[in-house]
Parts: sequence; C-alpha cells; structure tokens
Amino acid sequence: AEILQLPIEKSGFLTKKSIKTHKVTNPKKRWCVLRGNFLYYYASQSQTHANGVIPLEYYDLQQNRNKQKYELTLVVNEETCFVNGSPTYVLECDEEKEFRPWFMAIIRKCVIGAATTVFGVPLADVMARKVNHKQIPVVVTKAVEFLRAENRLKLQGLFRLSGSSATISKLKDDFDRGLNIKFSDDLDPNVIAGLLKLFVRELPEPLLPFDMYTRFTTISLEKDPSEITK
Repeated sequence: AEILQLPIEKSGFLTKKSIKTHKVTNPKKRWCVLRGNFLYYYASQSQTHANGVIPLEYYDLQQNRNKQKYELTLVVNEETCFVNGSPTYVLECDEEKEFRPWFMAIIRKCVIGAATTVFGVPLADVMARKVNHKQIPVVVTKAVEFLRAENRLKLQGLFRLSGSSATISKLKDDFDRGLNIKFSDDLDPNVIAGLLKLFVRELPEPLLPFDMYTRFTTISLEKDPSEITK
C-alpha cells in the first residue's frame, strides 16, 4: 500500500520496463510518484491504487544518456536486498530536460547515491560521512587545486566566462556517483570554475548560514579590527 502520509517529492510520466531472468517486459508509460524511499507507478495519473512499487533503498542507480534515449536503470544491490530474483527496472524520460531532475531525485534514495551525492546536499551532511577524511568536500578541493595550478587563477574572465554546460553537467553527475575524478591538464578552466560555482549555488543553505547572518552583519559594521577578530 502507498504510504500516503509521506509527501510527494516528484511525479511525472516515465516509460518503464523491467528485466527479470532475461525476460524483458514491453515498455509502458507510467505515472510515477516518488514518496520517501519508494517509487510508485500507475497506469494513469488519475488512478488511485499503484500498479507496483520500487523500494529504491535496495537499488543502485545507473544512467544511460545519449542523443536517442535518457534512461535510468535501477539494479538491485545484492548486499542490501534480501529478496532473491528482484527485477532490474529501466525508466526512460521523454526529454533531456526531465532527465536530470529525475536522476537527482532518485539517486539520493539509492544504496550508493545516498552516500555519494554532494550537489544540493547540506554541507554538514556531506562532511559527516565516514568517507570524508578531510574538512573540505572533495569537489571543492579538486576544483581549487586545479585552478591554483599553472597560474589558471590569473586567466582573464575566470568565474565570469561560461564553460561547457554539458561538460559541467557530466562532471557533476560523476561526483554525485562517487567516482574518483581526475581533471585533465587541458580541461577548460572555465568548466572547473563553473562546476565550483554550481556546487555553491546548489547548497540548500548558503556558505554563510542563516543562523550566523546577524553576527556577520554586526561584524561588517565594526570599525575596530581587534573587535572583528574576537
């Protein structure tokens, strides 16, 4: 039964097919509703009872994005799922603009995604993870190290000129998947600057948090330098 008390986090039409023991069901367009860690799917938007539900906390999310298809593949994580023979689900978005929102909404619920997503996640949550051995998120560390090397910080227009949005989006997805990213030396510095700006822009709370706002405004009015450092 659908857990109705949980708020709807995302909904929309996706083309769904399932794969089980080498049998593939015919693709069918379904109205999908994300509540908590569960993705419910219906034959129509007006239907009140779900045809089925996917418990995302037992799945890993893979993506297949090319010019023809925008697919999200949910593969059961054998270490967390106690049900044998659980199917693989393939969810296809009709348009590219729908792909990223669905990807980000679902990956945070999955086994790997919940522990690796860094964009759009509160900074305190990212830093509380056991995999973080440093005090700064890895995407920030790698971006700053890249920009500081080879005098890239002196490039005219850095942080003002736009880098390739497609490359920035790809790097964002890779960091959210927890991949070990290495920037090539010939990568456009504007791409990395754009990636860093995107990370800061998508933080749910600004770098100067709301509960510190009054303190910072008070400090800005202080004329005595010795008082500012206290």
